[in-house]
Amino acid sequence: KITFTDNANLLYKKLISSSKKQIDEIINDLKKRKIKKLTQSKSVGNYCRKRYYEDGLIDWRMSSTSIYNLVRALVKPYNGAHFNYRSKEFKLWKVKIVNQIFINAEPGKVVKIINNKPVIKCGDKSIILEKITPNFRFKLNSYLK
Repeated sequence: KITFTDNANLLYKKLISSSKKQIDEIINDLKKRKIKKLTQSKSVGNYCRKRYYEDGLIDWRMSSTSIYNLVRALVKPYNGAHFNYRSKEFKLWKVKIVNQIFINAEPGKVVKIINNKPVIKCGDKSIILEKITPNFRFKLNSYLK
């Protein structure tokens, strides 16, 4: 089961645990010759394109939930979601959705600083940048790209 707080790393661990349990069943089925060849019609199959580095670039106009999900999907072992600030690239490893709406702020604006962590206005609500590399102190009212 995948929860709203799971990330890619935790999902890998869940899959490994589940796979370990299934290996014994598969080996037993092989010994008993109970394995059937599965085929799928090409008419119902699909292909996914390769994921590119640019796919991890955060567009602050996205909803806070979309940004939260992008960050969760790209934690290690992946390269991390990223954005630019003052011509420098930053990686996001953990964010938290803030239900506060800043009506007079544009997406990407640092609208608040809480415990040295910037709160960024998104397309709908806001998010706190919980874990970021490299560490940096963002200025209030500045804009991230």
